Amino acid sequence: LDRDLLSTAGQPTVGDIIQQALPVQSAGANSQTNLGGDGATRVNLRGLGIARTLTLVNGRRFVPGGFGANTAVDLNTIPLAMVERVEVLKDGASAIYGSDAIGGVVNIITRSDFEGSEAALYTSGTQRGDGIAYAASFVVGYNSENRKSNVVFSVGLQEQRPIFAGDRKFSSNDMTYDYVNKTAVPGGSTAVPDGRINTKAIEIGRAHV
Repeated sequence: LDRDLLSTAGQPTVGDIIQQALPVQSAGANSQTNLGGDGATRVNLRGLGIARTLTLVNGRRFVPGGFGANTAVDLNTIPLAMVERVEVLKDGASAIYGSDAIGGVVNIITRSDFEGSEAALYTSGTQRGDGIAYAASFVVGYNSENRKSNVVFSVGLQEQRPIFAGDRKFSSNDMTYDYVNKTAVPGGSTAVPDGRINTKAIEIGRAHV
């Protein structure tokens, strides 16, 4: 995935681009995961689990991130403005890297010879006008006269406003489909969060405290 594809993909993070561009990526967690998600974006090659996809930065292992030092890399910690290209090995590489590369390897190459300055602004939203997301980034680089050294500095800001299940009619409450009457019946939990009262266990005629 080269720089041209990364800049025109219409996604604010490199993790979202990888998940969108790679058909071999399956069920990787991202910022839209609302069941067990922590806002992180991870890669899951061939559906073998995020712990079986090795993520490298410039050919070196990157620090995993997440609750409890998760076993996978949070790609949101790698700024898109600093990425030159992404190399993906879709075959198992456990013989070289170990068991964490059974699903494959993702190698993120940063912009090591960038010179000049560059600014980018991204914004998006749903058709209902909610879920607004925006990202702004600025990167500046300088090469020495003999081009033996390079300094690159990047800063960015990203925010995505949440969309709750109650914001949509189809997900505002649990639905059970009645196949006999061919209708959807509102359902839900039979107990409140603090438990329930079993009326059948109450003895009639006796006071209970």
